[in-house]
Amino acid sequence: KDEQYWDGLAQCYHQGLAKNVGVSNYGPTMIKRAHKALADRGVPLVSNQINFSLVRYQSSLETIKVCEELGIQVLAYFPLGNGLLAGKYDLNDKSTLPTFPKSITMKKYLKGSQTLLQEVQTIATANNVSCAQVSLNWIMKKGVIPIPGCRNGAHALDNFASLDFVLSEEEVERLDVASMNSMEFSSGGFELE
Repeated sequence: KDEQYWDGLAQCYHQGLAKNVGVSNYGPTMIKRAHKALADRGVPLVSNQINFSLVRYQSSLETIKVCEELGIQVLAYFPLGNGLLAGKYDLNDKSTLPTFPKSITMKKYLKGSQTLLQEVQTIATANNVSCAQVSLNWIMKKGVIPIPGCRNGAHALDNFASLDFVLSEEEVERLDVASMNSMEFSSGGFELE
């Protein structure tokens, strides 16, 4: 089945229907297979879109490493962990939490990520930027392109402002450590294989 899909992508590329080929939710094994299959057909594989953020870090490391080795750009969806990393939720203020049933899951992640969220806030305050900007900048420091969502113009401007500063290596390391010691966000049903 995968080979048929890659054949179809190759046909689209060679017929000029697609200028680039990218995939989504491919882990290290699948990305290697897809890269080889497409390369054998003369088609470059240029991107792999995965769930990647400070709360979805550990399980993505091998995929990012393989993509770097193969010259495939990683794109990060859910870079703000559904708002968790934007600093918009507070366990002590129920009015900030999403509605049921998402509120149950978000409470679990808030509880399991307190050390990380505090580190993000500390770094944001020190740099006079938002938590979202710290989270997005960290992703870019990993060589990954974040594709954040936004609900309004203010969110969009805040996201763009993540390009206006650069985290120090020491700050990136602090975030790495905090992330490794926090609860990992759900894969959303897409385990990287």
